Parts: sequence; C-alpha cells; structure tokens
Amino acid sequence: MPETFDEKSVYRYLHTPDLHITVLSAVTSTNTLLAQEAQKGAPEGTVLAAHCQSGGRGRLGRSFASPKDGGLYFTLLLRPSFAPADAARLTPACAVAMARAIENTCAVSPQIKWVNDLYLHNRKICGILTEATPDKCGQKLDYVLIGIGTNIYPADESLPAELAAKAGTIFPAKPEIDYRARILAAFLDEFFTIYPNLSHAKLYQAYKERLFIIDKPVYVTHGNEKYNAQVIGLNEDFSLLVRTAAGDIKNLSSGEISLKLL
Repeated sequence: MPETFDEKSVYRYLHTPDLHITVLSAVTSTNTLLAQEAQKGAPEGTVLAAHCQSGGRGRLGRSFASPKDGGLYFTLLLRPSFAPADAARLTPACAVAMARAIENTCAVSPQIKWVNDLYLHNRKICGILTEATPDKCGQKLDYVLIGIGTNIYPADESLPAELAAKAGTIFPAKPEIDYRARILAAFLDEFFTIYPNLSHAKLYQAYKERLFIIDKPVYVTHGNEKYNAQVIGLNEDFSLLVRTAAGDIKNLSSGEISLKLL
C-alpha cells in the first residue's frame, strides 16, 4: 500500500474508541496548537498530528527538528483525574507505548534512554515532551499535552549537522507502506491500555527492561550543577539512581535534568 498519512488511514488501524484525530500538512508546533484547543475545552483523547513542524519543541526549551514527511509528529491531549505529582509517570508510559508500537509494526526493538528518548542502533529516533497545566487552584491537573516526534525514515530535507550526527531513523529508506498511520494507531492503542494503570508494576518492569543506560557512565546537568556519574539503577517512581565520582548516591527525577552518555 502506498504511504499515506491522514485521519482515515489512522482510523483504519485504530482499535481504541472515542479518540478525535486531526492530521494537518504543516504546523508551527502540534503542542502549541493543541494547547489552544485545550484551553477552549477540547476533550481528552484529542490528537493533532502533522506532516511537518516549523517550530517543534523538545525538553528544556530545545527545538525538535521535524522535516516534511520523514517522521511522525503528534500531540495527545489528556485530562487526568490524578494529582499533578503523578503526571511524572506519563512520560515513561508513553515511552513504553511507543516502543511497543514500533516493535509491533516495524519489527525492530528500540531502547529507552532515561527519561524520554527512544534509541535504535545507538541513535535517537524518538523524543517525548510532556507539558502539564494545573487548574486555577493548582491542586489538580487541567490538562496534559504529550508531544511525540519519531524519525521513521530519512526526509528529503537534511537535518542540521549537529543533529544528523546523533539522530537515527527506523528505516534507512522510505518504505511503500503507511507506517506513520500504523505507528500512531498502535501507539494510541498501547497507551490507552497502560493509562488506567500507571501505578502498576508491569509499567515499571516494561520501562526498566528497555532502559539501556544502567551501568553506563553519564554526564549530568542540573541547573548550575554538572558532574560525571555512573547509572546504578531505576527507582519505582522512575527516578534514576546514580553514583557520582566522589561515591555519593543521588536520585534524579526528570524535571530540569539533562543526561548525556559518555
């Protein structure tokens, strides 16, 4: 089947009911546009995808390159009933759901780099950005946006040199199969299976078994604090356990922490 990516092609493979999917040709940022719809009352399960983004965003204010037709770029809107502190489990849940979606549709096995990236053959193929907005009282979540960008095959538009050196793709060339629609549908099916059970031990185990940085040396940046460390484990709340060069043990929660493999 020729590669097509529109609402009809996604619904063809989707099994989860009551989702509202829109696929646009080009946008600034799916997170930015869907935030506007969330503020207008868009329901949970609204999905905005695009063929390309001119202003895609990643964690810590970084940009996310989103060239035309080379990847899958989308944002999912959630309106969780749990406390804001529990939103930290959403990124690991999405990482597991996307890993499973790629495994099941593309017959490859990506691994997870804490906390929000997927790697294949030592190159980054997917990034996840979770943005939570509390309600006016600050006690509950109004909505959460989960933006995901996945490099499926090389785009006609080349990446900047600094990204090309570390970015990868699932396939080395464009296949004649509608993989973007299949992966998006598979991700949504996987995620909404996990979503009601974010505290279940099965999520932690599925995340941990795909985490490839255990026992690896890393360079940690946390604000003005920077140091070398060894990853020694993953806690059940998905914080990372590291040992510094001085022998100190630290727990790293996602937040504003950046982790670089050495």
